[in-house]
Amino acid sequence: MCVCVLRGDLHNRWHRRYRTQEEIDREALNDPLKRLALWMEGEGWWSKEEDAACRDAARKEVSEAMNAAELKPGPALSTMFEDVYGGELPWHLERQRQQLHEHLSMHGKAYETEFTKQ
Repeated sequence: MCVCVLRGDLHNRWHRRYRTQEEIDREALNDPLKRLALWMEGEGWWSKEEDAACRDAARKEVSEAMNAAELKPGPALSTMFEDVYGGELPWHLERQRQQLHEHLSMHGKAYETEFTKQ
């Protein structure tokens, strides 16, 4: 079983906006995942090579899942207003739903949604 957390560049840039490099370095020493990895390496239960392989496998799995999801059709546009309040829509959302329907009735060919097929 492989469990790892991938922290991308966006995460790193976010930290740099609000913290000094010294604060970031100090925080990194307290990262429980890094501490666990170091401890496991010390016990001989984990290695940098296994960590790299795990991260590569996770990146590949996520990439494959994203590619598969992108091939599937998106949800029906009409579902945008469902499952928000669990019942009748508030008046302002009902008005927005109606405005969307009217807009798509006039300009629907540009969108090709289920509203244009009614």
